[in-house]
Amino acid sequence: MQFLPAYNALVNAALSTARVHDYGGVPVRVVDPEHLVALALQAGGARRRERAWQLLEAGAVDRERLRRILAAHAIETEIPDDA
Repeated sequence: MQFLPAYNALVNAALSTARVHDYGGVPVRVVDPEHLVALALQAGGARRRERAWQLLEAGAVDRERLRRILAAHAIETEIPDDA
């Protein structure tokens, strides 16, 4: 389990759009895959980029929504339509 402090606008956006799920009777907020990819790309590093691409390849990401999030937070990365 990871806890993220809200240290910038992207994290704030990710947390504000997180959905609440029940985990063994405990409500937990879960960040959507588009924000997870954006956070990984913003943080940088090979492992984080690899995780971001794995989510893209798994088909779990709305690519247009991801592009809007990246643009809103000035993260310059090319997101192909078929990665």
